[in-house]
Amino acid sequence: MEGDNNTNGLKYTWTKNGVVIPTAISSSYTASGIGTYQLKTSNGTCSILSEPVVVKFQDSCIYSPRANCLEEQYFKNKGRFDVHYADNEFGYLCSDAGTIFKSQLVYKYNTSEYVGNEQWEQMSTTTNNHLYGIHVVDTSYGIAVGEAGTILQLSNDSWSSLTTNPAILVDLNDVSFGDKTNGWIVGNKGNVFKLTKAGSFSSRLLGTDNLIGVNFLLQTMVG
Repeated sequence: MEGDNNTNGLKYTWTKNGVVIPTAISSSYTASGIGTYQLKTSNGTCSILSEPVVVKFQDSCIYSPRANCLEEQYFKNKGRFDVHYADNEFGYLCSDAGTIFKSQLVYKYNTSEYVGNEQWEQMSTTTNNHLYGIHVVDTSYGIAVGEAGTILQLSNDSWSSLTTNPAILVDLNDVSFGDKTNGWIVGNKGNVFKLTKAGSFSSRLLGTDNLIGVNFLLQTMVG
């Protein structure tokens, strides 16, 4: 978004839903999510307020489950898949044969509104094994798990294999992080693994049943 007047000496103040955005002090601003934006321009003596600009999502496939439109397009005849969003604008989806897609909301101006469209991009990976679970802590770090002990790690917008010692041979079904550094992986035959962003790895055995899902209810409570 950009104001009509960018003359030197003017002061610019952007608001979102009526609240001042402290870092938005130039004549242009990139919308940081859905909401109503306005620009106040002043020269020290008088000021003018722009017409409101509304930023919103365009179609229902962006809402929960936001992967529905991608499921229909790419995974109609596929097996299991999982999707997780790092924030309101970035997400990742994993499925068969080492497939991972990255989602991003791209805003385009349409008459008086900025409309967000969800765009999916397939990423390269280092495995052809099926992937069953994925969790992204933020846009720079995440873990995907799957068939025959497969663990992929997201770093610098790239997915690569994470090796463990000893090697994991069972299928891994899900992964969840309670905070930005500590995560848990569950798999077949009661296998549970704890990993950290720093690279440490430990394992334990909880019975012999296949464990399908894991989720942090709180940072200190796993369910």
